Amino acid sequence: MSFGKNRVQYTNFEWTFYQFKRFDTYFYKGGKELAEFTGRTADAEIDDIEKLFDYNTDGRLQFMIFNKLSDLKQSNIGLDADYQLSNTGGYTKIVGNKMLIYFDGDHNHLRQQIRGGIARVLFEQLMYGGSVKDRLQSSLLLNIPDWYSNGLTAWVATGWTVDDENRMRDGILSGRYKKLSKVATEDADFAGKSMWNYINETYGAAAVANMLYMTRLNRNIE
Repeated sequence: MSFGKNRVQYTNFEWTFYQFKRFDTYFYKGGKELAEFTGRTADAEIDDIEKLFDYNTDGRLQFMIFNKLSDLKQSNIGLDADYQLSNTGGYTKIVGNKMLIYFDGDHNHLRQQIRGGIARVLFEQLMYGGSVKDRLQSSLLLNIPDWYSNGLTAWVATGWTVDDENRMRDGILSGRYKKLSKVATEDADFAGKSMWNYINETYGAAAVANMLYMTRLNRNIE
């Protein structure tokens, strides 16, 4: 980390981990059950998202599991990369192949963070390559807007819910989405989520993989 970037830590975290076939779950005191839940959940979620994207993971994935949000906020992992995606379950912070997730008392929210994290890591690998070197080189050639990537990961994480349907209806009726170029960041990500849901419902899941492939091939979302 850069000098002066360290966060204040009120808890001494002593990490241990479980090693699975394709990923590791890191946890500390009080997090054993969460690590086991992640281990049971993540394998099926990886299979599902790999099938949706028509792409297999490159390298091992790592889940850093925090017992609560306040513990996650003490972490220095990825502090220089201010990079988060938002979903109903909260925030999943992605650093390379590491996913920082936390428990808020709802296992369904934790599962959504797991799905969203896996989707984001696979998306980054698909678009930019597996290694850090590949990603740095590709990022210079391929500039993907946040609404495209954040919308995709949010849709994969939670699907399209009744709340989403009501929010979209309200946005359309109020005229808030009349000009997408003027939509604010949060609503832009939601509009992106709506787009991916529309593609899936209208053209089928295969179209999602095709869209991602064509974006990578043409290095352009158009």
